[in-house]
Amino acid sequence: MNCLKVFLCRQIYLVPMGENNDFDRIDYWIETSEYDLETAKAMIKTQRYLYVGFMCNLSVEKILKAFYVYAKKEIPPY
Repeated sequence: MNCLKVFLCRQIYLVPMGENNDFDRIDYWIETSEYDLETAKAMIKTQRYLYVGFMCNLSVEKILKAFYVYAKKEIPPY
C-alpha cells in the first residue's frame, strides 16, 4: 500500500493514499502549512516578529486540519 509519511508532534503517521481524495486534502494542508512556516522563517530574518507569530499560528492550524482529515475522514471545520 502506498502511504504518505506525516511527521506531527514528534510522531510519524503513515497516511494511506486511498481513492476517496482524502490524501489530496491532507497533502494540501501539509504543503500550505510548510509554505507558511517558510514564510515565518523569512520574516524572522527581516525582524517582522508580529507576522512571524501570525504565520506560525496559521501553520499550526493547517497541520491540525491535515490531522483532522486523516483522523475523521471529513472536511475540517473553518
